[in-house]
Amino acid sequence: MLNEKIKANHYKFLVHISSHFNCGYEAGSDMTSWVNRDFHTVEEKRKEYIFDDEETGRQKTCYTGMQHNKYYVRNTCSRNEIDKRRYYSMIKMKNYISEGANFVMMRYMVIARYIGTFELSTMYLNGDLCRNIYVSVL
Repeated sequence: MLNEKIKANHYKFLVHISSHFNCGYEAGSDMTSWVNRDFHTVEEKRKEYIFDDEETGRQKTCYTGMQHNKYYVRNTCSRNEIDKRRYYSMIKMKNYISEGANFVMMRYMVIARYIGTFELSTMYLNGDLCRNIYVSVL
């Protein structure tokens, strides 16, 4: 689990975002993230689900957490019975920002009236890394 030094840092945000909708099927997503004030993600769990015609639901999840100087990532898919686990080094995750940290950062950028362009990496629901390019203008 989390090391004591990370737990002792009291300056964290708990971010929870949930959406539920009907697009012909019942569907939705949930994300709960624990982010420190430097926008580093301590832990995050994302879930997307949809109930199709057969009344059988399909759910995909992605869990990300810091463990011993690396990020542990686990993603699952109920329909395909996928349960993939992997580790990313802190060097590879140097410019990583999770969905929860992204939410906090976007709010901060608005308050600070940030103008400019920069790039960070984030993660798809399947655990693969991708890049985000942020452009903020008046």
